[in-house]
Amino acid sequence: MKNNGIKKVNILKSKGKKILDEEDFVATERPLEILLGQSGISGRDYLPYSVTLRTPSDDFELVIGLLFAEGIIQSSDDISLIRYLEQGSELAGDSILVELKDSAFFPSGKNRNLLSNTACGICGKASLAEMPPLPFPVREKSKHKISIELLTRLPKHLARPESLFALTGGIHATAMFDLDGRLMVIKEDIGRHNALDKLIGSALKQSLLPLDNHIILLSGRIGYELVQKSLMAGVRILAALGAPSSAAVELAEEFDMTLVGFLKESRMNVYSGREGIAH
Repeated sequence: MKNNGIKKVNILKSKGKKILDEEDFVATERPLEILLGQSGISGRDYLPYSVTLRTPSDDFELVIGLLFAEGIIQSSDDISLIRYLEQGSELAGDSILVELKDSAFFPSGKNRNLLSNTACGICGKASLAEMPPLPFPVREKSKHKISIELLTRLPKHLARPESLFALTGGIHATAMFDLDGRLMVIKEDIGRHNALDKLIGSALKQSLLPLDNHIILLSGRIGYELVQKSLMAGVRILAALGAPSSAAVELAEEFDMTLVGFLKESRMNVYSGREGIAH
């Protein structure tokens, strides 16, 4: 599918006392429908699982990461087929079918409302009863300590001039580094959760999980579900340019995650797991 991450628009721009007609770029936002099926079962039994708003790119990785984070699959081997549904309309390419093997958890039609948004996947749940504890990987005490100097070098990687954020100002980024601070991958999306799902889906396809020897950096704030998704992927060090929520801090503390907020080139706040920071 063609990358449609940005769209050119005509704008009226006020700059000082000047009024200008100019072209600008905005982030693309389109719905993505996710349908689940079981191998060998006919199409009429496909389950509409979720509709999310996303920036079109890395859609398969987004879906794989979302299904992993929600406990539907444990590895990419639980998927027998993933493909776009060609609908013969302008929405072709905005619906994805995932056929699951018997090893996957196939949810009932009541497990999730059909609409989720770019801010909160947990908001798609119909009730609190639908929020059982997720199977976070068994975690031993980490022996790694990351220096403050290394962490404060990481934000510059999100400011790439060719990035969608640089072009539009309306995109979130999630980056993965090794423990020496080397950039491994960056994923972008208009939704914070989507960007992280894309990264986790990419790592899952490459059999890199658990990500206990990696650093994950988020461009925005840290909510509960971003910590939850990261814990599912085995992440020990989660940092962000923005602030964490109280629920995010509590969950990180419960599972001994090093959680860093307000990360800049000259400062940072460590909210949990301070033993993972060398100082």
